[in-house]
Amino acid sequence: MPLKRSPPINPSTSRSPSLQHCDSEPNLKSTECEAYINTAVRKRKFSSNLSDEFSAIQDKFTDMFMSLKSEQDSKLTKILDYVGNIKQQNDDIRESITFMSEKYDTLLSSVQSLQDENKAYRKRIEMLEEKIEGLERFSHSYRIELRNVPKKGPRK
Repeated sequence: MPLKRSPPINPSTSRSPSLQHCDSEPNLKSTECEAYINTAVRKRKFSSNLSDEFSAIQDKFTDMFMSLKSEQDSKLTKILDYVGNIKQQNDDIRESITFMSEKYDTLLSSVQSLQDENKAYRKRIEMLEEKIEGLERFSHSYRIELRNVPKKGPRK
């Protein structure tokens, strides 16, 4: 259902503008009525009371900014102390890591040398076992075995 509405008719929005006529006094200088003359002073005069208020407000702002600055300075000092402590801890940790890294490297090299030494000893043991086995084989070929020999027992 389409909604088509027209705006309500009122005198301010009607299509036919109503004409208003205004008159003015042709000779304003000759008018004697002083009720039409505006004698009010539009600009406020600057008084010493306002300057006192201004200086009081300025002093309040100065005090507020100084207190804010002192609070921020104290907080900044605390933060800088904390940062200095953290830097010192980081330096200590860095030194510890360097020391542990050096110790790890020396330990790694000594483990490597022990492993190499262990390999050399194993090769030497294998070689000696082979020599012993060869000597045992060689000695078996020259061995004399006596069989069926009666045991000497006591003669009666």
